[in-house]
Amino acid sequence: MTVEGLRDNEGRALLNPIQRAMVECQGTQCGFCTPGFVVSLYDLLGAGQPCDAEAVRRGLVGNLCRCTGYDSIVRAAQATDPATMKPIDALYPPAPIVAALEQASGEEVRIDASACRTFFKPTTIDHAVRFRADHPGCAVIAGGTDLAWSTTSGCARSTSP
Repeated sequence: MTVEGLRDNEGRALLNPIQRAMVECQGTQCGFCTPGFVVSLYDLLGAGQPCDAEAVRRGLVGNLCRCTGYDSIVRAAQATDPATMKPIDALYPPAPIVAALEQASGEEVRIDASACRTFFKPTTIDHAVRFRADHPGCAVIAGGTDLAWSTTSGCARSTSP
């Protein structure tokens, strides 16, 4: 989930209750850390746990702010009424997402990223073995999203796909 995905009011670009509280409590200055805080607070407050100042601080471990200090962010969390927040399932009903993921899981993907890079997601062992046989110098990876982004603008090395 990204901060943009937490929009309120049927997908229009209105602030959700946490974003509103961050503005009203001056919980943001440069804005660099704000998305991480908003998403973390959404998860924390949506869990229905008590959110005193110490619980909020514990829930925000891993988010670093160098501008505001944390008092205004903690105040924003405490000023947010969890009852005004839409649950994730209301923002993104799971049934269509599951259906789309199930459909995509059965589709092979081939991306020719450059003259020297091809990415292939097989759906069967036979297809993976055939691709490997046709491209003996290829690297087999699992995940690798950072690899895909870092190599699409040029050839990191001049080996075959």
